[in-house]
Amino acid sequence: MVVFICGACGESLKKNKVQTHYQRQCPQCEVLSCMDCGKDFYGDDYNNHNSCVSEAEKYQGALFKASKESTSKGAKKQADWLEAFNVAISSPKIKPQLRPHLNKMATYDNIPRKLKKFSNWCKNSLRLFDQKIVQDLFKVLQKAHEDAKGTSVPEEKTGVTAENASAMETAEKVAAGKNLPSFADQVKGKDAKKEKDDDKE
Repeated sequence: MVVFICGACGESLKKNKVQTHYQRQCPQCEVLSCMDCGKDFYGDDYNNHNSCVSEAEKYQGALFKASKESTSKGAKKQADWLEAFNVAISSPKIKPQLRPHLNKMATYDNIPRKLKKFSNWCKNSLRLFDQKIVQDLFKVLQKAHEDAKGTSVPEEKTGVTAENASAMETAEKVAAGKNLPSFADQVKGKDAKKEKDDDKE
C-alpha cells in the first residue's frame, strides 16, 4: 500500500487515512510526498497514485533489473481493474446513489475483482451491507473493465450444460404435448446401441 508523508506536520499516512488527516488533524496540509518515490502531490492528486516503486528498485537505482516475478499476472490484472475503476468513477452515467460509495472506494487500491470477495470487502472496508448496492457497484466496475478490454461477457450465466440440455428439451416436448417414446423403448434403444458398440470392438 502506498504511504504518504504530510508536508505540514511530517506524519506518515496510509492512503485511506489521508482524507481524515486533512479534515481533522492537519487542515493546513497542502502537499503530500510519497514515501517510496518522493513525488509531491498537491490537493487530491494523491488519489491517482495507486502503486509505487519496489524497495529493490528504490535502493538499487540504475543497477535494478526487473524480473518476470515483479510484473506478475495478478499485479497486471489488478492494475487493469483499478484503471477501469478510475474510468468508471469519472463516468457521468453512474446512478447518484452509487456515487458516494465510489468516491469512498477511490481511497483504496485493493478493490477485489471477484463478486464474493468484493461483497465481503464492501462490508469490511466501506461498512456497506446493502447487497443490491454492492451488486450494482460491481456491475459498474465490471462493465468499465469489459469496455476497457473491448470484450463483453453475458451478464448472467444460464447454467445450461450439455448434460441437462436434452432433459430440458424433453421437458419442453412434454409441455407441448408431443408424443415421446416410452421408458421401455428408451431402454431398448440404449441396449441396442450398446450391442452395436460391443460388435464393433
